[in-house]
Amino acid sequence: MTGLLDCIIENTPVVIIISDNSTTAMTGGQESHAFGRLENICKGLGVPEEHIRVFVPLKKNHKEMVEIMKEELAYNGVSVLIPRRDCVQILGKKKKK
Repeated sequence: MTGLLDCIIENTPVVIIISDNSTTAMTGGQESHAFGRLENICKGLGVPEEHIRVFVPLKKNHKEMVEIMKEELAYNGVSVLIPRRDCVQILGKKKKK
């Protein structure tokens, strides 16, 4: 968050990518405390809402993802991309049940 805030204060033309799989991977897959809050955290730090972009990184969404990335790379300011998809390990465990 500190690095993102520095970029916002300096109005650095940068695209930050926060991969969100809704878990805390290093601790065995517990739900992340940031779950459902990343957009609000970025907005609260000062990222313009229209430059906080969330998408599902699946092959069927490739065209949409490319468009989003092109738009945000062309923006002369701070933008945040949040590719959001369930953790593959957690999905595997759910399927076994």
